[in-house]
Amino acid sequence: MASKTIVEKVKESLASESPEYIDQYYKALLENFHRLDQKFHRALLLLLFAIASFVLLAHTSTVEVALGPFKLKDVGILLKYLPLIVAYAYCSTSSLGTMRQHMRDLTAAVVTINHKSIAKNSMDIFLQPHSLFHSSETSQKFSFGILSKTFLHIEAILVLALMIGPIIFLGHAFYHCFFVFGFRDVNLWVSLILSFVFVFQAVLVFVHYFRDMYIIGSERTQDHQEAK
Repeated sequence: MASKTIVEKVKESLASESPEYIDQYYKALLENFHRLDQKFHRALLLLLFAIASFVLLAHTSTVEVALGPFKLKDVGILLKYLPLIVAYAYCSTSSLGTMRQHMRDLTAAVVTINHKSIAKNSMDIFLQPHSLFHSSETSQKFSFGILSKTFLHIEAILVLALMIGPIIFLGHAFYHCFFVFGFRDVNLWVSLILSFVFVFQAVLVFVHYFRDMYIIGSERTQDHQEAK
């Protein structure tokens, strides 16, 4: 139960500290949160760029690719390893994305210690790094009725697309590459094996995170029912 353990450890470790120390820790935590968010968005951009590059190379008659002062005339080798870059970016995005969620839980737990009114009214959300998902979450918290549900559904669709879309693309990419280059290409098999490792790790990260969230949600529901 990762997120709940984080909250419990924060309350236990910071309970005896001074308010000034807690505020300093919260400030350092937010700075790290912003750096983590920047890495997440760079990984997401790399994912989209690698997918777009593969589609461009696979479906156009590109003869050579210029990488700064260097020119790559063997486009085939780039085509074989672009799926590996997609898999790496997908793994990085999933890891940083789930870590971002844990960081959000951590900052919420820390701000609750000294500023309960801010946390109770969800005002600490405006101190967190801005992103598309952050905007959706903000709209959910401060909107009512159908508008809040609409933002929730849009966010769910985007998350689902980021989780499943790259895996579907990798299946298509390797099918295309094996069709073009054959099954005896060593570089293609190296790319496939390493890509599988990255994707498998990303799937494990997602499974672990959603399992924790399910357990925490079940316990909160049970506590709420017992309180009634």
